[in-house]
Amino acid sequence: MWKVGNGEGIHVWRDRWLSNGVPINCNRAVAADFGIEKVSHLISSLIGGWNRTIIEMIFPPTTVAEILAIPLPHQRGPDMLFWPDNQHGNYTTKAGYRFILGVKASSVASSSRAAQFTAGFWKAMWGSDSLPRCKELVWRCCQGAVPIRAELVRRGIAEYPICPLCEETEETIDHAFMSCSLVRRVWFASVLSVRMEENTTGLGTFLQELLVCADMVVAGKVCSLIYDVWEARNRWVFDGDPFDCRRVLQRAVSLSPAPASSSSQGCQQRSFASSWLRPPEGRFKLNFDASVLGDGSAGLGMVVRDVDGMVLAAATESNVCVLSPVQGEALCMRWAIALAIDLGFRHVLLETDCLQLFDMWRSKGRGRSYLATMVQEARTLSCHFDFIDLCFVRRSGNSVADYFARNAVSYGQRVWVEDVPPAVLPLVNGDILSSAPVV
Repeated sequence: MWKVGNGEGIHVWRDRWLSNGVPINCNRAVAADFGIEKVSHLISSLIGGWNRTIIEMIFPPTTVAEILAIPLPHQRGPDMLFWPDNQHGNYTTKAGYRFILGVKASSVASSSRAAQFTAGFWKAMWGSDSLPRCKELVWRCCQGAVPIRAELVRRGIAEYPICPLCEETEETIDHAFMSCSLVRRVWFASVLSVRMEENTTGLGTFLQELLVCADMVVAGKVCSLIYDVWEARNRWVFDGDPFDCRRVLQRAVSLSPAPASSSSQGCQQRSFASSWLRPPEGRFKLNFDASVLGDGSAGLGMVVRDVDGMVLAAATESNVCVLSPVQGEALCMRWAIALAIDLGFRHVLLETDCLQLFDMWRSKGRGRSYLATMVQEARTLSCHFDFIDLCFVRRSGNSVADYFARNAVSYGQRVWVEDVPPAVLPLVNGDILSSAPVV
């Protein structure tokens, strides 16, 4: 796929430069009147960005949103090809393998169980804080590869499809892990307190909605609970051991992995601050955040504070089109760094709650994707500082920047110097009190 630089090497109607391929539904007559052939013809030389007026006259709204979300580089270099299926844009054998698997999966009938799950769900499930065997069972449930009685009868292996626990109805995957009366007690008595009798969407939809929004700990509890429900069911079927709700819950707790040692690697083992901390003497902390709305636009927010926690500057930017949440975070970082330069800060400690962006900044690897280009441009701007670094903080420690991002639509494009809106003062004072030095 083509990545837009100056747009002079990309043909609008023949080359693939949008995620859904070449533009098809468009007003070719208007495009011909304006002589639109190259992508560079859609870029305004006056404002240095996309010519929104021309684009809206030619393309339908969905295509307009995607074009405007393409971040044009500050330094317009030549266009280049990149691999769009990973965040760095570089082709690897692993990326090609995943692409082939995706093509095969897309050819499966729409009734396939695997078709309903998104990449975000698989990431949340495999990254959950649970043992590998628990994650594997959840994966098997999603693939319909669990030997429950209804499936065994269908394959001619068993004779009776009735659930062995409640003996009330056919044992399907949804029934075995959700609808069975004994299993519903386990879900409700657990720390999750889920009322399964109110859930009629099926196990797949339930997991999709729950795990995508949950953190690693909650996702891990879900996976562990599902595993022990299955384990307790099998103890009853093969050993005659009664299904005990309290025993299931105790076993699920014991399945939680032990805390990782300091030598362990991986995102889950790293220790990050969960609250805002004051910067060292002589430096300023710049927190930034992006809030993506349902229409693909985003609000940006940033705040600069000193060692006493006092706000020296804050800013918002609204109606910014983005392709993904992480791209919104990268765009926000580039915007915040440029603004810090204009405001005269030279010793800056950046702070983000986007772990993926933090990892890309730390890796210092060069990529070909839009995301990698924005991170590289942010690094290029860092030459204007005497000191600059990026740290990660959990969302609870980024509340002020998050407030500005979520309310950017109301504030619009605005900069505050040594002042903040009254509504944000409680958050600022809370950070000051929680980070006060111990006397």
